[in-house]
Amino acid sequence: MKGGTERKFRAAATAFVAHRKSPNVATLTAKDVEAWKCAILQKGDISNNTVKQRIQNLRTVVEWAREQSLGELFPNANPLALVTLPAYRSVNSADRTYIMDEAKAVL
Repeated sequence: MKGGTERKFRAAATAFVAHRKSPNVATLTAKDVEAWKCAILQKGDISNNTVKQRIQNLRTVVEWAREQSLGELFPNANPLALVTLPAYRSVNSADRTYIMDEAKAVL
């Protein structure tokens, strides 16, 4: 695994553990991840797409743990599969561009 990929997965897992306040993956539930997702979205600091990617990264980590345990961890399925991912929301291009006064200030 590339270093950047590992950092991305580790960052998602670390952020989730900090929110949940427990590193015990065996007690993980879909409700825990749903609460994390809602808390991130409510803050409004990052885009829906970034939240979606973080949940997908966490899903990958949990699926890897399931494989390493040969199915003993979450034998029925990955609980994160039940979490709905936030919908993509486009940003108006006008919100990303400078207005004339801002452009003058930068230049």
